[in-house]
Amino acid sequence: MSNSVTINEFDRKILYELNKNGRQSISNIAQKIGKGVDYVIYRIKRLKELGIYIGDVVVMDISKLGFQTHSLYLQVVNQHKVPELIDYLKNKPEVVDIIKVVGKYQLYTVIHVKKINQLEEVISNLGEHFSDVIINYRLLLCYNGYSLAHNYLFKNKEPILHDKLRYHEKEINLSDKEMKFISVLLKDPRASFHKIAKEIDSTLPKVRQIYEDLIKKEVIYYIRPSLNSLPLGYLHKHVLIRLKFGGMKKLKEIKSHLLGMKEIKALTLTFGRYDLTGRFIFESLADFQQFQEDFYSKFGKYVHSLHADDYFEEIDYAPQKAIDLLVKEREGE
Repeated sequence: MSNSVTINEFDRKILYELNKNGRQSISNIAQKIGKGVDYVIYRIKRLKELGIYIGDVVVMDISKLGFQTHSLYLQVVNQHKVPELIDYLKNKPEVVDIIKVVGKYQLYTVIHVKKINQLEEVISNLGEHFSDVIINYRLLLCYNGYSLAHNYLFKNKEPILHDKLRYHEKEINLSDKEMKFISVLLKDPRASFHKIAKEIDSTLPKVRQIYEDLIKKEVIYYIRPSLNSLPLGYLHKHVLIRLKFGGMKKLKEIKSHLLGMKEIKALTLTFGRYDLTGRFIFESLADFQQFQEDFYSKFGKYVHSLHADDYFEEIDYAPQKAIDLLVKEREGE
């Protein structure tokens, strides 16, 4: 697959450093890669203009705040109404991510809810408003998840293992200031502590302490760039794996095998029709086919099915919407 744009070795070094620590300063990155601050600023600006570096994300354990995570897959007809459906989903605070895929399903969404009746309301409202658009859906409960760095870009570097993401941990009590801090940070992951202190009406030392406490409590794990490698010609696959019942004994081994791949971007263990879902990024179709061959060679007798769709556009990633709703509820709005 030919690339439509290219990035140089220093772009990759910059992205590698940001993946290791998304809040480190530009001057610190410049020192590590042996370039000037202005050069790093220019390269980051170019990566954004190319549509490769599209923002920053905070990877956190949302279950520590009492949220359940669900994946909702939508099979869509009547393509003329899909933009209307997407706009509707973007305005639902429970819907934090919307991804276009090509295959059995056309939209894949991630939903955060605190109570099951919220999920019921989301689905019933979809049925009421878009029964002529959505002809089928699949709902999975996510109970364990891993969000990894973009190691597919750094073939010759030590892998960055961001694998401490979990769902359905015990809920912990957070103060109103901590909740407001999270809300602000999710909107702007590289916001200075000075800016956050001003927005949540707190002091700089207190804000620094809140950040350290949230990391110690494993509410926040790390901050990294949100990248779109489609302009570079990479092949994006959303994979759904269903194990045979007897194959569940191999679940941990299969999970470890997948997490050891540089092509893995995210992996989730689920309850529902499928047992694992993953987002993979390959350099070519041949690499994906090799992955399938190797996977079936190693685990084929335990696997009921492996279904793969192309995903090509992430419409929305706004986990702060569910947090904002919780903050407003605390404030009695």
